[in-house]
Amino acid sequence: MHRKIAKTPPCGWNSWDCFGAGVNEEQLRANADYMAKYLKEYGWQYVVCDIQWYEPKAKDNDYFSFTPLNMDEYGRLMPAENRFPSAKNGEGFKPLADYCHSLGLKFGMWFEPEMICEDSNLYRAHPDWMMRVPGRAGNIAREQ
Repeated sequence: MHRKIAKTPPCGWNSWDCFGAGVNEEQLRANADYMAKYLKEYGWQYVVCDIQWYEPKAKDNDYFSFTPLNMDEYGRLMPAENRFPSAKNGEGFKPLADYCHSLGLKFGMWFEPEMICEDSNLYRAHPDWMMRVPGRAGNIAREQ
């Protein structure tokens, strides 16, 4: 079987490596701009917004236990609007993703599908959708 080997491994920038949990839209855009200008020609293409993008109080590597998170009426995590202003009015990350795409880059975001909020309309309507190992009780969090 013939296999093509990539010239470079997947290359990109992840917000955690520079800002921990506290990245904001201005910082993310600035890093995307830099990558597009100086690194794209060498195969860099991924811009990833890592953990806690949905937490309004996030500022560094610390986690605030039981802090309110930004969610919509279905319990879906949404970007913290004080940190990502283009996410207002239910826009989510679309404007930021569109910006990265306009630079010829690909936008990604971190999320954790095994975590769930029991106090959400989604969980109340479909507790059976919670990820779990068959025969074991579900776990709603990682104790963060």
